[in-house]
Amino acid sequence: MKNKKTIIFNALYKRAHGGGIIWNTIYKLYTEYILGCDIPALTQIGEGFEIFHSAHASVVSPGTIIGKNVSLRQNTTIGAKGFDSAEKSPIIEDEVTIGPNVCIIGNITIGRGATIGAGAVVVKDVPPNTVVVGNPAKILNGGGKRLRLKYIISLTPPISWYLVIRKQINDKRLYQLRKQYIPDIRKMITPDTSIISSNCFAGRIMQDLGMQYNTPTLGLYFFADDYIEFLSHLKYYLTEAKLEFLDQSRYPLGNERRAKWTHWYPIGLLGGKVEVQFLHYHTEKEAAEKWYRRARRVNFDKLFVIGMEQNLCTVDNIKAFDKLPFENKIFFSSKQIDNCKSNCYLEKFAEHGEVGDAYRWADIFYREIIRRN
Repeated sequence: MKNKKTIIFNALYKRAHGGGIIWNTIYKLYTEYILGCDIPALTQIGEGFEIFHSAHASVVSPGTIIGKNVSLRQNTTIGAKGFDSAEKSPIIEDEVTIGPNVCIIGNITIGRGATIGAGAVVVKDVPPNTVVVGNPAKILNGGGKRLRLKYIISLTPPISWYLVIRKQINDKRLYQLRKQYIPDIRKMITPDTSIISSNCFAGRIMQDLGMQYNTPTLGLYFFADDYIEFLSHLKYYLTEAKLEFLDQSRYPLGNERRAKWTHWYPIGLLGGKVEVQFLHYHTEKEAAEKWYRRARRVNFDKLFVIGMEQNLCTVDNIKAFDKLPFENKIFFSSKQIDNCKSNCYLEKFAEHGEVGDAYRWADIFYREIIRRN
């Protein structure tokens, strides 16, 4: 049951929104002088709106659109970035929970069912059913209000300091392992080369070489069947295919992985056929903008195509990759396959049934690329 202040607020809002001067005056007196908040009657607010602690000291710009069953708490600001009347205010979709001391600023959308944690400063789109905290706001997970305790603890000093230092030490250690191979890799992969990879490995190479991101296959991965389809019609998928987004993957493993990941991430559908798991992205908008921008940079005359035995990969997938008409290609696998020229067997992973992480074992992959050149 809603509190009395909420009931009175909603009753007066219905009268004042689009109503006459008398009801607007009564509404303004109640909100500004009794509740102590500034929520103009012009603001579009859906049914089931609820305020806690009078939404005291909260300010909502009149251009804001608030969906159904949204809850608002004290000391919160929701509005446009500046004083320009042309600036658009946020859209708050249905079932959103907004904590105290929150700032939601700009032409952004807070997705259905999202939770905005106390003190968050939100200046980018928030995907549906996610939890965001911090300044700037970061996504915790894709499990609605079920926060990941381990991740929350990792944000708290001094644990956060320890984790940052540990990561820096590990990054330096891994860099030292692959450092010896980078000069030769640089000779083979020039700045005008576009690297197409089935996972994040393209990003590892480009970061080490200081290259511009001239491929969209960064910070993401494909399941093996989708990657073969993607490569089979590469020019179409990079120049014509439309990128849409899915609520769920058609692969149970994909849904399981996202549920366990530290944050929610988008799952795309390219050309209505190829799933793209945007592992290191936080919003659909970010994923789409970077995909299209980087896809336009691809140099089809100088490609280096890389596959890895991961993500439900089969021997048939590896053989299909080998038949693709790319001159410069390599497929890292844990299997020896006859008459498969592009297959690069790595004995280290033979007992695992697939190859290891693209970043953790980059030195091994670099060594084999050089050996095969």
